[in-house]
Amino acid sequence: MSTITVAVQDGVARIVLDRPDEANSLNTQILEELSAELHALHGRDDVFALVLSGEGRGFCAGMDRALAERLLPDGQLGEVQELTRFLDLGGRVFEQIRSFPGITVAAVSGFAIGGGMLLVSACDVRVVVTGARLAVPESTFGLPLSWGAVGRLIDLVGEGRALDWIATGRKPSFEELMMSGFITRAVAEGELDDVVDEYVTTVRANPALFIRVTKPQIRSYARPASSLSTLETLGSIGLLALNDSVR
Repeated sequence: MSTITVAVQDGVARIVLDRPDEANSLNTQILEELSAELHALHGRDDVFALVLSGEGRGFCAGMDRALAERLLPDGQLGEVQELTRFLDLGGRVFEQIRSFPGITVAAVSGFAIGGGMLLVSACDVRVVVTGARLAVPESTFGLPLSWGAVGRLIDLVGEGRALDWIATGRKPSFEELMMSGFITRAVAEGELDDVVDEYVTTVRANPALFIRVTKPQIRSYARPASSLSTLETLGSIGLLALNDSVR
């Protein structure tokens, strides 16, 4: 059974994380399916926008709990090969979203935790329902952020705030998320789909070449996530191994 749904209409590709019973949490299957669909969409000239959302009560709760218990039992290093595969897949998906030629929009309600918040950060525009909870609590499990996402968070909210969020693992208030610039637009409950539709319609009214030229210009000033992803993956595994050695 597929873990995502994909629809393309009027030049807009909509990918929905579709594991509502598991809070749309991330496992190897969902990352593989996301990567395959993103790869296919990259090659389509008729798609000018990508909207990423979650089915059910929230966007994404981060790593799947069953997977985490197998890969990180009691906070210790479990199956290294599978963990490496998961981290590499996540980094690939993150970079595929970042490098998508059209505009990318995260439509967020409820929550986006851990890897869920990282997927949101990868998008160009982040439209979030007021009161949604976002956080990167990996530090509380002794796991550094991977996927090349550290540089992206620094680009979005600054070095000091990124360090604060990552080091403490705390849930920043919605007001702080807004003030920091992480959230592009805040919307009321029930208005998310309409606001996102209005946004992509506005973008579509502009010449398609504008986005395809402007995005690379903007990206040239940002930190290249792809060059950091492997280092962060190795760092994550290395720190877990160190944690094991000192227990």
